[in-house]
Amino acid sequence: MPIPRFAWNSSDEKPKPASNYDIKYGYGLIKRESSNWPNYNIITTPSAFNMARKLLATKPVGSANVSLLDWNYLDQIEHDLPNSELFVGIGGGMALDASKYIALKRGVPLIIIPSIVSSGAIIHGHVAKWERRHIVGTDFDWPWIDFDDILVDYDLVLEAPDRLNSAGLGDVLCGFASISEWKHNASTGKCPPCDNKMINRTLDHHNYIVDEFPKTLCNDQSLSDKSIKFIMSAIQDRDELSVRDPAAPSADHSLWLAIEEINSKSYIHGEIVALSAAIIAWHCGESPSVLPKWLDICQINWRPRSTGISKIELQRGLEFIPSYLSNKISINDTPSILSTDPIIGKTFNNLWNFLEEC
Repeated sequence: MPIPRFAWNSSDEKPKPASNYDIKYGYGLIKRESSNWPNYNIITTPSAFNMARKLLATKPVGSANVSLLDWNYLDQIEHDLPNSELFVGIGGGMALDASKYIALKRGVPLIIIPSIVSSGAIIHGHVAKWERRHIVGTDFDWPWIDFDDILVDYDLVLEAPDRLNSAGLGDVLCGFASISEWKHNASTGKCPPCDNKMINRTLDHHNYIVDEFPKTLCNDQSLSDKSIKFIMSAIQDRDELSVRDPAAPSADHSLWLAIEEINSKSYIHGEIVALSAAIIAWHCGESPSVLPKWLDICQINWRPRSTGISKIELQRGLEFIPSYLSNKISINDTPSILSTDPIIGKTFNNLWNFLEEC
């Protein structure tokens, strides 16, 4: 197999855009494709490997279950694995991101096989730097690797609970937070008027998702193979159709990271960024009822009680986010409302009431 295209610094070159990947979809895909693989290692998690192992046509020369993305931890895993001509990442965001780092260190091709379609990790080559539960730097500093293949096997993905897959749309619709902040910043004189053409392009994408996703569901409202492909397509199109402006902070993902770091706990990515976006829209006063309605239509668990985040855990995250963002913001960026007007005290209680009643 050819040596993959990669770089240890994103300022040198850029990874392949998500829209350029020719994703393979189908039933029996893993069995067909794996019959032609050279010797390979698997990076995965126990639950994902338990579902996938029966679909593999050949056995790997080695495998590793990961539970962290800390680079020192992954260095040890890479050191302990045998040599191989290929790495295969099987799982959710953690397993796939870990496989990127280890394949990058070895300089060998990588095949990505999601067991759930819950985040954009499936089609992004960047390798975020983690120190325990703390993410360091930005995608401008991180290394990256282009994948040899992305395989979406319905036999694997449809075995997962529906909520883990519909969460992938949460990782797309959370872009509503950037629109809310941009409009708020413009209305309060913190930046020039918004680029309405860019905003409308993103909203058109969101409205398309909300209108078309229910049509992919089975009669019992469960997800179908059409639903999985629809979610993947929405994730793949997200980057080119998202709002990108220094006056439009993407604080929904920062709040997710802050919540996980301060609570030393992991949550379902797409659900927590959706919750974070709903919080930002509420705090900005920019159509706060719109996003919750969209999330419900797309079967995304986003309310605290359904995501597994407690009142005190959310409160800790919102108290911590100003400090967290102070180490992330560029001098050219407009600060997020979560920093300039923190959600604490009475404001937090009002937010919690909104979330409980919504």
